[in-house]
Amino acid sequence: MSSLYSTVYKKLWGYHEVDLDEEQDLNPPRMLGRHYNSTSGSLWPFLGWVLAVILAVALVANQRFENQSDLSCQRQLSTYSPLMEGFSMDSRVVRVNGSLDWPSPYRGPPSPEVDAAWNRISIIRPLDIQLTRDEFLRLDGDPETAAHNAPEHGGQYFLVPQSTHHFHCLNLLRKSTHFKFDYYDAFDPDFTKNRKMFEVHLDHCVEILRQFIMCHVDVGVVTSHWVEGRKKPWPNFNTQHVCKNYEQVLEWTEKHQLPENTPLMPAKPAGVAEMSSPP
Repeated sequence: MSSLYSTVYKKLWGYHEVDLDEEQDLNPPRMLGRHYNSTSGSLWPFLGWVLAVILAVALVANQRFENQSDLSCQRQLSTYSPLMEGFSMDSRVVRVNGSLDWPSPYRGPPSPEVDAAWNRISIIRPLDIQLTRDEFLRLDGDPETAAHNAPEHGGQYFLVPQSTHHFHCLNLLRKSTHFKFDYYDAFDPDFTKNRKMFEVHLDHCVEILRQFIMCHVDVGVVTSHWVEGRKKPWPNFNTQHVCKNYEQVLEWTEKHQLPENTPLMPAKPAGVAEMSSPP
């Protein structure tokens, strides 16, 4: 045991035995009245190396802890989603631009440019991700009647991001405003000739957004200011919010889409299990 201890001690601290017969020949120099320890010179580089390793490990551990903490928080605030397994989403404090005439690329008279901006965030092809039956059960209760992509497109469960549905609904409301309705009615497939179905679709979009806003209720407040030339307070909608990074979500979904020639919805194969009514 003592031999093992001696060996370990030598390895760690640079200790080496001295021949007693030669001890009298060793005359350590004196420095400023203190004995110079010949082993201390080899000890400092080792201590520096140990401290550097400890510091590096601490930094890595701290970063991993922060990432895990952020991911844990995101999972607590969200239900299960394959996207949560794909990446750790950034959150940041953002001051939204609530100015009345802010020239957002998503607003203004109907045009191909405005439509392209909305299409980018509201139209995503089916996701090219594989889920097990158990993973699907965490999303939905009945995998037996679940739609799949066509075999030539992978045969996966047919999945689209929830966020694109919200943006689709908001986009339909934008298109339906009185000064844009006729423009889109001429060519947009959402503006079906069946007016009753269109009304149901529009009401559905309003209801989906109502539920989403209530589910993610904003507990912030809006202040107001007196403005020269106006008798009533003017609200300041340029408020701060903690926002998830939607560009990260969009980038991930774009990378995990099926190829461009994939239909936005798969055709129904013969003989599949069916629900008796829509969910």
